[in-house]
Amino acid sequence: MKQSITLWFLFLSILLNACREDIDDFKNPERLEGIFILNEGNYGSGNGDVSLYDPDTGTMFNNLFYTANQSSAGDVVQDMLIDDTLGILVVNNSNIIRIVSNRTFKLIKDIPMSQPRYLTQVDSHRVFISCYGGFVKVLSLATLTVTDSFNIGDGYPEELVQYGSKTYVAKSGWGYNNQIGVINNSTLAVMKNITVGYCPLALSVDYDRGRLYVACSGRSWDQPKVPGGIYVIDLITDSVVHSFTAIYDGGTPDTLYPTRIRIAGNYGYFINGYAGNVCIFHKTYGIMTGKINGNFYYVAVDANRGRIYATTCETVGHFKIYNSSLTELESHEVGAFPGRIVFYYK
Repeated sequence: MKQSITLWFLFLSILLNACREDIDDFKNPERLEGIFILNEGNYGSGNGDVSLYDPDTGTMFNNLFYTANQSSAGDVVQDMLIDDTLGILVVNNSNIIRIVSNRTFKLIKDIPMSQPRYLTQVDSHRVFISCYGGFVKVLSLATLTVTDSFNIGDGYPEELVQYGSKTYVAKSGWGYNNQIGVINNSTLAVMKNITVGYCPLALSVDYDRGRLYVACSGRSWDQPKVPGGIYVIDLITDSVVHSFTAIYDGGTPDTLYPTRIRIAGNYGYFINGYAGNVCIFHKTYGIMTGKINGNFYYVAVDANRGRIYATTCETVGHFKIYNSSLTELESHEVGAFPGRIVFYYK
């Protein structure tokens, strides 16, 4: 039976009449905690929303935004950041940032923004947001307003991550750029551009070694095709120290077109091509250690629980959970084209 979330402290009459399990087991009524799944929705249809999975009970709650606001979150729910009791949603094709309460998921404020893509919190009071057109916007968490904007020299920036006093942004150039921009968080200047593979899309920090792993998707649509790869940047020297342009699994190496990547422990997890397999490799040696075949769109890892999470690229999407042996443990129906997976535990 399809579920949709109703927070246990909201509208008792709705809760009693809905076809869902009661959400009465969250530990902290001041905020929602767990694993958020961003359902992008059908492009151009404006039916994006957010799901929430409680790993302690194995319960999935769908349509958080619609339940709280009686309207969908918008067209292509791209990214999300939780700052204590606030949720910040990036809704790309609706050209908007939506601020919601992380206690009720009620809409607090909309901030118009042209083609926002991804965001990262750089300190206790600021968030950087990458936008097509070549800009990074600065959002104040104190005033919930855009306080600054700066050009990074590429029209199609993608993911960004903060590390120390710097922020790294993938400069994809819609497949024709091959750089990671290094931003000084204080001066808002691009200090350096690091050359990687073509079309860098996704970033993941290996905090154990101070390395940044970059998934470069290449141009699989081009003729001839331009392979991508996984590039490793030392975050002290801001230089590439290693790269994997092919992954060996004991036979012929697989050509790489990685679009997502996550590092956890000694291993890396990536999606090879849009809607492809989840591939697992040793982060130092670049040897393939496992593969989950499927039509996947995003992958995330919770090393503490020994779980791998992946979303499927489907109109009726699924959130799937695997153990470290790559055995499927659970599968939950969520929204249309579920993408990014966001962990939040206070």
